[in-house]
Amino acid sequence: RRALERAAQRCLQRTHHYVEIEHLLLELLDIDGGDFACLLPRFGLERDALVAEINLSLELFKAGNTRTPALSAHTIGLREDAVVHASVLGQAQIRSGLLLLALLDREERRALLLNSASSLLRIPHEALQANLLE
Repeated sequence: RRALERAAQRCLQRTHHYVEIEHLLLELLDIDGGDFACLLPRFGLERDALVAEINLSLELFKAGNTRTPALSAHTIGLREDAVVHASVLGQAQIRSGLLLLALLDREERRALLLNSASSLLRIPHEALQANLLE
């Protein structure tokens, strides 16, 4: 929840219209000792390179919003799917790894990653799920 709140702050600072998955990803990447910090090296990904990739894509987002940004449909759907994953895996909280699993779960979200964080597509879904169960 805190990461989502910080993502909304980031969105507001950039005057974007919607809190998108990319805003949330940047906040999840900032959590020291979180799932992302542990999982990325396992799959040969570097945090700083991923942050740069996402920031580059955010530069292309429409800016100029003067109102409070709303959550995008993609962000809402991602959170809902992460709740389902948490339930299925018997976890009480939505961990950042579950958000990543939900992100890679659906083809429409994978398509979004092509333009913003394509390196995440190198993570095999099944291997990620197995790592989260450890």
